Amino acid sequence: MTKFEPAISLAEQCKWDADKLCYLTELLKDDSQYVTWVLVFLGWAITVVIAYSQWRYGSKSSQNSCHNEWVREFREKLEILEDDALLFWTTTNQSLSSTIMLTKLTRGVKELTTIANDIKKVGGGEYQSSSFKELRQSITNDKELDARPIADTHYRIVAIRTACSDLRRYYRRKSD
Repeated sequence: MTKFEPAISLAEQCKWDADKLCYLTELLKDDSQYVTWVLVFLGWAITVVIAYSQWRYGSKSSQNSCHNEWVREFREKLEILEDDALLFWTTTNQSLSSTIMLTKLTRGVKELTTIANDIKKVGGGEYQSSSFKELRQSITNDKELDARPIADTHYRIVAIRTACSDLRRYYRRKSD
């Protein structure tokens, strides 16, 4: 190229439609674009770092949120189950038969065990098999079915309250 020949422009060397790689490499070789490209790549790197950190924080926050929601549901169902069990064992006037009520209480215990397993899956504590066994035995053991209603100080009532209290103490919400 001599002094009098016009410079070949980027548009004349490579066309975007014809050869994209050639066009991009010629753009990167342009001396007046170095600062622009450094800022572009730096901006992309910062964006990736921020997106990654937000994703990590969001997944941890989401896991805590799921845990807290499961614990809330667990505690509500435990309260209802405890109230139903205490009502069943301390009174005789029930709208449902004893067999149906015991089946309902058994189903309530099973729902609690399912929720406890879900809590474990989202980062909660270990499944408390001994506490659930005590709860199930104290609520659904029908050996004293004919002795209903039983006193508030009876060992079965104390066992129901103790098992529910132990589970309530173990399954707590996580703070953010």
